Amino acid sequence: MRRGSSRDALVLAIIGRPSGLPGPERVDLAAFWRRFDTSAPWHVRVGLAAADVVVARIAPRLAGHRGGLATLDAAAADDLVRRTAANPVLRPLLDAATVVACFAYFDDDRVEAIVRGPLQLGAADADGGAR
Repeated sequence: MRRGSSRDALVLAIIGRPSGLPGPERVDLAAFWRRFDTSAPWHVRVGLAAADVVVARIAPRLAGHRGGLATLDAAAADDLVRRTAANPVLRPLLDAATVVACFAYFDDDRVEAIVRGPLQLGAADADGGAR
């Protein structure tokens, strides 16, 4: 993760520290952001840009912090995300950022492999579902 990137800070604050998975701070998001910036639909890019400005840059200062989300420790960042989620005006921006944060985090091959586990191909059982 690039230190100080407000988009990376959003991913870290939203994803948190998932048990049994690499922390988002250990995931290199640069390749994801390059693809996102060139391939994501315009409305998704605009939604994330708005969340970046409001949630990652303005909201921390309004909450009394000296800098943006990227300057906060884990507890303060988590508190800010929780407070943002409770705000009916800011919640849609956080929702947009959450969708992108999940795509960014699970874009890492190590994370995806741990979460999905090995591909299991098997015969379908009697009711039509795979085993």
